[in-house]
Amino acid sequence: VFGIIHLLAGVDVKPVENSVFGVYPNPASSVVNFDNLNGVTSIEIVNMIGQVVKHVDVDATNVSLNVSDLTSGSYFAKITTAEGISTEQFLVK
Repeated sequence: VFGIIHLLAGVDVKPVENSVFGVYPNPASSVVNFDNLNGVTSIEIVNMIGQVVKHVDVDATNVSLNVSDLTSGSYFAKITTAEGISTEQFLVK
C-alpha cells in the first residue's frame, strides 16, 4: 500500500517522484519504522480527517515512531524533503 496520495487540499504540494521510503510494519501495533530517509526533513502522521496527530523533525536516515497511542485505523505519513512531499499510507491495529 505504497504510493503518492494527495490529501492536503488547499496546499501547494510538489510530490517527490520515485520515492523509495520504507514504511513498516504495515499494519503496525506499537511502532512504525521509516527507512531510506536521505534528504527528509520531517514526517507528519495524519489521520483520515486530515488532523496531524504526530510530527517529528528528521535528522537521520532511519526513524521509529511510537504509534501505540493512536486509535486503530488508516493513517498517512507525510514525508517532507527539499524536493517535495511524499505520502505513504499505513494501518494501525
